[in-house]
Amino acid sequence: MGSFLSKCKPIEYSCYEVAHTWTPSCSAGALDVGFACVLESVKIYSTVYMGTAALKGRIPRRAELVNLIKSILQSTVFLSYNAFGFVWAHCLVRHILGYSNFWTLSFVPGWLCSFLAVLAERSSRRSMLATYVTNVASESVYNSLRNNNIIPPLPYVDFAVFSASLCGHFYLSRTTSQLTDPVLKATRRLIGDSAADTNRHSEENPNVRATEIKGVESFRSILKATVKHFLFGAFGQQILHLFKIIKSGKPVPGSVFQKMNVGLSLAWLTFASRVTLKLLYYITGGSEGWHSIIAGITSSPAYFLYPNRTIATYSFWKFAEISIRTLSEKEVLPKLPFFTEIVYATSTAILFHLGMMEPHSLRRSYFRFLDQITGGKMSAINRLLIDEEYESSASLKMKYKPNYKAAYISERLKSRLPLLGTLEDV
Repeated sequence: MGSFLSKCKPIEYSCYEVAHTWTPSCSAGALDVGFACVLESVKIYSTVYMGTAALKGRIPRRAELVNLIKSILQSTVFLSYNAFGFVWAHCLVRHILGYSNFWTLSFVPGWLCSFLAVLAERSSRRSMLATYVTNVASESVYNSLRNNNIIPPLPYVDFAVFSASLCGHFYLSRTTSQLTDPVLKATRRLIGDSAADTNRHSEENPNVRATEIKGVESFRSILKATVKHFLFGAFGQQILHLFKIIKSGKPVPGSVFQKMNVGLSLAWLTFASRVTLKLLYYITGGSEGWHSIIAGITSSPAYFLYPNRTIATYSFWKFAEISIRTLSEKEVLPKLPFFTEIVYATSTAILFHLGMMEPHSLRRSYFRFLDQITGGKMSAINRLLIDEEYESSASLKMKYKPNYKAAYISERLKSRLPLLGTLEDV
């Protein structure tokens, strides 16, 4: 409690001295970040939406082109406002309160700008965005807790999360009649149609039932699916490696096994789950929902072939998203207004907060993304000053010293130069 209250201590520096250190103007600082994000957002979303359209394999119609342009512009507005709004909200909160503290430097303004920004995005994309940022935020919070020695090392926690999520996805994919979520559709393709469907087809064609009782055709189809998914995973991994080689000009390190472990992981998931489901079907004489949970347990060691914390946590949050949506549709859970938007705003605020206060706790690729869309301004925060005020570790990896204009900084900061920054040459 004492530590929390110490973080509420007002910081005696202006927003220019802490946040938008490249310009003393709050509006210019927000516009600089917003304009940089517009340029990056157009490139990002043009690639995403045009790539999605290209995968359809046909020339888009005029109406589809118009919708494509609208989608690019709408998503650009959403992301650009999120970046612009962070600086704007930081200065606004400080102006209203008359000071900043550890929490209002980034978390509060991050929440305000994120909530308003996601309202500008298409409602169909908000759930996906909320799940994505919650995944990154949960991983970053775990890193922060470990970096600050608040929790001990938790061996195999990634595997436990992945296993539980896998059981959940298997269960939903085989007990839900109408699959609309792409993740559940992919899961269904991975583990195959339900045994109940097999039984229905066998009644229509007795010859199929006879061969499956012998186990010949059934096992052959399992092997065929296993090889197919192995080739799909291995080929996809090689394509990604090729892009990395083209981008960096260097070969991708690792053994032959490491360069094919995605395919091997998919192969084990396919083989173990399908064999388990088939055996349980013949043992119990039917298909039950709990069979999927057993299949999830037997196939979960595939994680050790391709261990990836991001995949484990994303699987968990995606399962949570689908479960909440399903229970809300069945009126088991009440539908809370702005629930998705609140989840997005809270998770993004956590990422903004850690990006400012503990950049080393963020995934490196995500901090590079934040820095890229802000035109490098995420690196221009005076974290040395924050550390001096709150005895934090914001500057552990980033010891940037801003170059200030003498007329716009306090005497207190001038007394701490050149430790916390420098002055422009007049």
